[in-house]
Amino acid sequence: MIHVIGDSHVAFFSGKDWYHNLGFHPQWPPYIGENDPFKTYFCGASLAGNLQSFKTSSGGRNTLESLLNSVIPRGSNILLSYGEIDCRVHLVKQAESQNRPVRDITKECINKYFDIIKNIKGFRVGIWGVPPGKETGAIPTSGDVVTRNKNARYFNNYLNDLCKSENIIFLSIFEQLINSDLTPKPEFFLDNNHLNQKAFPLIEAKIKKAYNERT
Repeated sequence: MIHVIGDSHVAFFSGKDWYHNLGFHPQWPPYIGENDPFKTYFCGASLAGNLQSFKTSSGGRNTLESLLNSVIPRGSNILLSYGEIDCRVHLVKQAESQNRPVRDITKECINKYFDIIKNIKGFRVGIWGVPPGKETGAIPTSGDVVTRNKNARYFNNYLNDLCKSENIIFLSIFEQLINSDLTPKPEFFLDNNHLNQKAFPLIEAKIKKAYNERT
């Protein structure tokens, strides 16, 4: 069993296109559903960059701690899903407002996120890389889609390097979801940023293999 914890992208692992069918996710307890061997838990619109804080509007860190301490058995496989909102909105916006390179802002965000990741004890930890996005829709974005996806690719690559350094599982199908010009392949998207179930076979066997290889 793999317990998938994090932002709205955990719904991808539920086996259903929840976003359209249910009008989004239930509140606490943040349990979405089962799709053997996955169980999915939604921690609000949580950011990777502020997951260290217990004082955010989403309450993401509080929910994560509650799940790890009271809900999910110690020793379980977990897969964390955070960072898509950062890449879609905040990193580009902060780079523009601070007049700094977006990669520098992104690196700082990932370093904060990774401090949480590497200090989770008692679980077999995996990280789900951020997916690419589509053109601007009803949800907030900063920058054009190619700029955002270029930075999302960097986010994944840098985070993957950190995970390798600590022997932490990192999984992504980012490259299979984009064209060579960094535009997304629309057939894999439910809306402007959530993946649909057509994309699920691209990752299912890869995830099971990664966790089965870790003892």
